[in-house]
Amino acid sequence: MAKTRRRFVYSWRKKEAQGRAAFEGSPAEWQYNQLGTVHGGWLSALLDSALGYAVQTVLPAGHQFTTLDLHVRFVRAVTVAVFRLRAEAQVTHAGSRIVTVEGRLIGPDGKVYATGTTSCLVLTSQAP
Repeated sequence: MAKTRRRFVYSWRKKEAQGRAAFEGSPAEWQYNQLGTVHGGWLSALLDSALGYAVQTVLPAGHQFTTLDLHVRFVRAVTVAVFRLRAEAQVTHAGSRIVTVEGRLIGPDGKVYATGTTSCLVLTSQAP
């Protein structure tokens, strides 16, 4: 049995501005679930990447973050017919301890395929 290498395919496009981030990804058949659509885990990871990067754009130097929660809502099914998805994220609150972000996955047709939110805890780096 031959080994099949699979890779998680998405690419960083650009940081649009402080508090914003965008990634793009290309759905593939190897990402399908048993229902014949792209697995929600892949869609969530693509969206989470943009959400997390948006958080990073508002953190002061020497600070990190960890995710408190991630909520993804799937609006419509994704197949390879949707050849490219863009994950866009925008910070909605940047406090000293908590950062919240909302985002969405948009197809080339302009339709929204998923939306999501995250809350992240801001951590300060501790010197050893």
